[in-house]
Amino acid sequence: MKFIKDRKIKFAVVGCGHIGLRHAEMIIRNDNTELVSLIDVKPNKELNLNKYEVPFFNSLADFLKKDIEADIITIATPNGYHAKLAIQCLEAKHHVVIEKPIALTKADAESILFKSLNVSKRVFGVMQNRYSPPSVWLKSLIDKDILGKIYSVGTWAASATASNSIEVTGASATVEVYVSGHYTAGTFDGNLSCITLVNR
Repeated sequence: MKFIKDRKIKFAVVGCGHIGLRHAEMIIRNDNTELVSLIDVKPNKELNLNKYEVPFFNSLADFLKKDIEADIITIATPNGYHAKLAIQCLEAKHHVVIEKPIALTKADAESILFKSLNVSKRVFGVMQNRYSPPSVWLKSLIDKDILGKIYSVGTWAASATASNSIEVTGASATVEVYVSGHYTAGTFDGNLSCITLVNR
């Protein structure tokens, strides 16, 4: 793989839903990258993509026919399309970033990797959770040995409203860690908002 040092790395994004547009935003914000196209089966007007001043296509095939220069194509479509689209991108000699999961079956994942090796292009699976605020916070607690020995970890969305559950207003995630006979729960909204030890 050649390293690009004399220009921005060019990206196209397939799938313009919430996750795809997050990818597009990160590409735009990075000084070393450039968004060159957006691709989605829905009409541009329905997706409200006016702020993106790049060519829009309704299919990956249409994009590839135009021969727009792109180093990497990001796939952020519904999971069932990941493998097929990744292979199309690789066949067109593009590196690929694939939202998780990279495929729904082991056979499809192996097909992607085989094609990648066959055409000498890279495939990157997105696993960004290690940089999310809850993950960074928990890692710092572990590194500082604040929690002691950890036996298990679980996460869930903080939207429960049942009478026997705790409602966390404004939080985006709740993390539960079982440590030394106690549960440690933390809720997050981008900043640490609490840590509580509770017996269960």
